[in-house]
Parts: sequence; C-alpha cells; structure tokens
Amino acid sequence: PRGVTGPIPRELLRLALPVFGSQLLRLAYQWTDAFWVRGLGVEATAAVTTSAFVMWTVFALHDGFGIGVAAYVSQLLGAGERRRAGLAAWKGIRASAVLGLAGTIVGVTAARAVYGLMGADPHVADLGGRYLSIILGAAPIPMMALTCETIMRNSGDTRTPLTIDLVAVTLNAALCPALIYGFGPIPAM
Repeated sequence: PRGVTGPIPRELLRLALPVFGSQLLRLAYQWTDAFWVRGLGVEATAAVTTSAFVMWTVFALHDGFGIGVAAYVSQLLGAGERRRAGLAAWKGIRASAVLGLAGTIVGVTAARAVYGLMGADPHVADLGGRYLSIILGAAPIPMMALTCETIMRNSGDTRTPLTIDLVAVTLNAALCPALIYGFGPIPAM
C-alpha cells in the first residue's frame, strides 16, 4: 500500500474530491431520469422526482452498512491480513445483496404504498409505484456495487469508483431516452 508522502491536507483533498464527485453523480441518476421523463407530463415527473427520497433512504441504509464493512476490511488491510480482508469484503458484498433483496421485496410488494405514505396524489402514486418497483426490483445490484465502491475508497482508491460512477451515469443518460420513449426494436417503457 502507498503511504502518505505529502502534506496531510493535500492528501486528504486528493482522496476526498473523487468521493465528493461520486456523491454528486448519485444525484445525477435522478436528475437524468427526471429530465427525460418530463416529456411525459407533470405527474410522471412528480413520480420520478418523488422516488428520489426513497432512493436517498436506501442509499443512507447502505452507507451505514457499507461504512462498517469497509472499516473492518481497512483494519484487516492495515494489519497486513489481506486474505482475511478479502474474505470480509466478500462476505460484506454478499450481505449487501441480502440488504438489496429487502429493498426488492419492498419495491415489488409495497412501492405504491410508499408513495401513499408520502401523501402523493393517487395517479402519481400509481405511476411512481410502477417506476419504484422497477428501480428497487434490481436493488441487490446497486447495493453490491456501492459496497464494492466503499471498500475501494476505504482501501485508498477513490478514483476508480468515481470512474465507474461516471461511466454508469453516462450510460444511464444515453439509454434513458431509448428506454423511456422507445427506439427501433426497443419498446417504450
């Protein structure tokens, strides 16, 4: 592992700026979806933007979990126990998939009810429930990805997660119009 060779404030900034960029890119997912959905009307836009609050809650749940996993993995790496750190990371990634499955269950069974709890108009709740059930239906995948990113960051690599996030947001922005409005053989969703 690379040791700190420069002034600590500069090293902290070198590590922190990519993390800050990744956090902003989390918001870019919702912004991108809202940008493209706005052509479907006010209620569709309200459904997508309201889902942001649910997704922030999911991210916050993951962050609490991911910080614990990453701290333990970092301690093992610092102690020179790479094998145990790898095993702990693998177990953390598997556990995040289980946490994601909980999100999937809520998304598939209660997404519309979640909108109802937020006091959404019935039509917005219906549209938002369908949107949220799709987003949360695949929750184990982003949960595992977030755990991997957190482990990388706490191991001193903050640039790779930023690059991955940038590619993912760019791909989302490119695919949104085709998936929302349809394109060629891809039906409008």
